[in-house]
Amino acid sequence: MKQPKLSKKNKGLSIFIGIILVFSMFLLYFNAKLNQSVSVEESGYRFVVESGETLHSVLDELHEESIIPSAFFAKIYARMQNLNEVYSGEYIFDTSMNSKDVIRMLNQPPRNSEVVVQLTEGFWAKDMAQQLATALDMNADDFLSAWHDRTYIETLMVSYDFLTEEIFNDNVRVYLEGYLYPDTYYIPLNASVDEVTRQILDNTQHYYNEVKDLIDASDYTIHEVFTFSSLVMYEASSEYDQKMVAGVFENRMEIGMPLQASASVCYVLYEFESWLECEAYDNQAIDNLYNTYVYTGLPVGPILNPNIDAIRNTLMYEQHDYYYFVADVYEGGDGTVYYSKSLNEHENKVNELRSR
Repeated sequence: MKQPKLSKKNKGLSIFIGIILVFSMFLLYFNAKLNQSVSVEESGYRFVVESGETLHSVLDELHEESIIPSAFFAKIYARMQNLNEVYSGEYIFDTSMNSKDVIRMLNQPPRNSEVVVQLTEGFWAKDMAQQLATALDMNADDFLSAWHDRTYIETLMVSYDFLTEEIFNDNVRVYLEGYLYPDTYYIPLNASVDEVTRQILDNTQHYYNEVKDLIDASDYTIHEVFTFSSLVMYEASSEYDQKMVAGVFENRMEIGMPLQASASVCYVLYEFESWLECEAYDNQAIDNLYNTYVYTGLPVGPILNPNIDAIRNTLMYEQHDYYYFVADVYEGGDGTVYYSKSLNEHENKVNELRSR
């Protein structure tokens, strides 16, 4: 028995209804995705938009980080609402927000009252002061003055037990050099020099607590550990090499041999055009307590601000019988560090690297 055929009119109606149903399902799914809460663990999630990024690239990044459920639907919504701007800066997302809220927020300049400051690893106190001053529209000299003010630092000692009387040596450049932990900080725009300093030292205290037992068990004072670690951090970057270099320095100190760390000469000069200039052979004879070519043992204070890894690796140094090392930083080199037991072996390795 033949089935009755649908008329062209009925067939067209069925197709139209099908399209309506599909479109309705799409709209429901579209709205569900847009109204879904952002996926952050807690309120106050910080997200930084870099200069030059577009809204599309930011939405892609948010989706990749699983913050919003769909970059595709978010882009459609942004186009429909003519919300296509994005401003650089830091945004703070709340757990109650959805994709729509995020897009609206990104289309306005950030209103939060904090500034993100990255205090760079390996930087000196004067460099960090400049980083803070630039970000907060303050004067770098105000930070440096406070960081070398004995009366002020004595008030800090009440709160921070890693600060000891040993830092007050008339020969050091900045009393707090070595104790300004390199990290990312979220600093209120109207923060004072004291508030910024305490925020940094709070972080230093946090990491100090992690290695306090190691420091107490060592043969060094707190100030000596920070000083030693600053040399090691400058000379090596990987965990293995930091432990090996610390072992080299330990061996040298044990026999009364100068540490001969080129970074200490650079810190003596303090102002120079290039690292090659400050590490020049002629500068090794400068009579200064920071100069580890002239004076044996550790310098008078830290020559940069070490991180927790450098401190831990210095304290847990590798025991060996090497007394020399050289990093392959010559033309074509890959930074590999070579260790030698004798001066003759060391000089041969240096000549080999230079002449290749």
